[in-house]
Amino acid sequence: MYVLIGKEKYNQCNILKNLLDVKGIQYHHVDVSKIPHELLTYLRMYCNTYPIVLGVKYFSTFNETLEILKTFEFAFFILYYKTEKNTHELH
Repeated sequence: MYVLIGKEKYNQCNILKNLLDVKGIQYHHVDVSKIPHELLTYLRMYCNTYPIVLGVKYFSTFNETLEILKTFEFAFFILYYKTEKNTHELH
Protein backbone atom coordinates (compact mmCIF):
# COMPACT_ATOMS: atom_id res chain seq x y z
CA MET A 1 0.00 0.00 0.00
CA TYR A 2 1.11 3.55 -0.69
CA VAL A 3 0.31 6.88 0.87
CA LEU A 4 0.39 9.79 -1.57
CA ILE A 5 0.79 13.24 -0.08
CA GLY A 6 0.01 15.96 -2.55
CA LYS A 7 -2.20 18.75 -3.71
CA GLU A 8 -5.75 17.89 -4.74
CA LYS A 9 -5.65 19.47 -8.19
CA TYR A 10 -1.97 18.94 -8.96
CA ASN A 11 -1.31 17.32 -12.34
CA GLN A 12 1.48 14.97 -11.21
CA CYS A 13 -0.65 13.69 -8.32
CA ASN A 14 -3.55 12.98 -10.66
CA ILE A 15 -1.30 11.17 -13.15
CA LEU A 16 0.12 8.97 -10.40
CA LYS A 17 -3.32 8.23 -8.92
CA ASN A 18 -4.60 7.23 -12.37
CA LEU A 19 -1.61 4.97 -12.94
CA LEU A 20 -2.08 3.24 -9.59
CA ASP A 21 -5.80 2.82 -10.31
CA VAL A 22 -5.07 1.22 -13.69
CA LYS A 23 -2.52 -1.13 -12.10
CA GLY A 24 -4.91 -1.99 -9.25
CA ILE A 25 -2.43 -0.85 -6.60
CA GLN A 26 -3.86 0.29 -3.26
CA TYR A 27 -3.14 3.81 -2.11
CA HIS A 28 -4.51 6.51 0.12
CA HIS A 29 -4.26 10.14 -0.96
CA VAL A 30 -3.78 12.79 1.72
CA ASP A 31 -4.07 16.46 0.82
CA VAL A 32 -1.00 18.39 1.88
CA SER A 33 -3.16 20.99 3.62
CA LYS A 34 -4.27 18.32 6.11
CA ILE A 35 -0.75 17.28 7.16
CA PRO A 36 0.58 18.76 10.41
CA HIS A 37 3.34 21.30 9.79
CA GLU A 38 5.96 19.37 11.82
CA LEU A 39 5.38 16.16 9.87
CA LEU A 40 5.46 17.95 6.55
CA THR A 41 8.71 19.69 7.50
CA TYR A 42 10.25 16.29 8.31
CA LEU A 43 9.06 14.73 5.05
CA ARG A 44 10.32 17.69 3.03
CA MET A 45 13.87 16.93 4.19
CA TYR A 46 13.70 13.82 1.99
CA CYS A 47 11.47 14.95 -0.84
CA ASN A 48 10.67 18.51 -1.83
CA THR A 49 8.25 17.94 -4.71
CA TYR A 50 4.72 16.58 -4.87
CA PRO A 51 3.48 13.97 -4.70
CA ILE A 52 5.44 12.56 -1.79
CA VAL A 53 5.00 8.79 -1.96
CA LEU A 54 5.35 6.65 1.15
CA GLY A 55 5.48 2.88 0.79
CA VAL A 56 3.74 1.24 3.74
CA LYS A 57 4.78 -2.36 4.29
CA TYR A 58 2.88 -2.96 7.51
CA PHE A 59 1.07 -1.27 10.33
CA SER A 60 1.68 -2.10 13.95
CA THR A 61 0.36 -1.29 17.36
CA PHE A 62 2.42 0.28 20.13
CA ASN A 63 3.12 -3.10 21.77
CA GLU A 64 4.07 -4.73 18.46
CA THR A 65 6.48 -1.87 17.77
CA LEU A 66 8.09 -2.29 21.20
CA GLU A 67 8.66 -5.99 20.49
CA ILE A 68 10.29 -5.16 17.15
CA LEU A 69 12.53 -2.56 18.79
CA LYS A 70 13.64 -5.09 21.42
CA THR A 71 14.99 -7.34 18.66
CA PHE A 72 16.80 -4.36 17.11
CA GLU A 73 18.41 -3.53 20.45
CA PHE A 74 19.58 -7.13 20.83
CA ALA A 75 20.96 -7.20 17.27
CA PHE A 76 22.70 -3.86 17.82
CA PHE A 77 24.27 -5.13 21.06
CA ILE A 78 25.66 -8.21 19.30
CA LEU A 79 27.00 -6.13 16.41
CA TYR A 80 28.52 -3.60 18.82
CA TYR A 81 30.08 -6.36 20.93
CA LYS A 82 31.63 -8.06 17.91
CA THR A 83 32.92 -4.75 16.57
CA GLU A 84 34.42 -3.76 19.94
CA LYS A 85 35.97 -7.22 20.36
CA ASN A 86 37.57 -7.03 16.89
CA THR A 87 38.78 -3.49 17.57
CA HIS A 88 40.53 -4.58 20.74
CA GLU A 89 42.10 -7.59 19.02
CA LEU A 90 43.57 -5.39 16.30
CA HIS A 91 45.60 -3.26 18.76
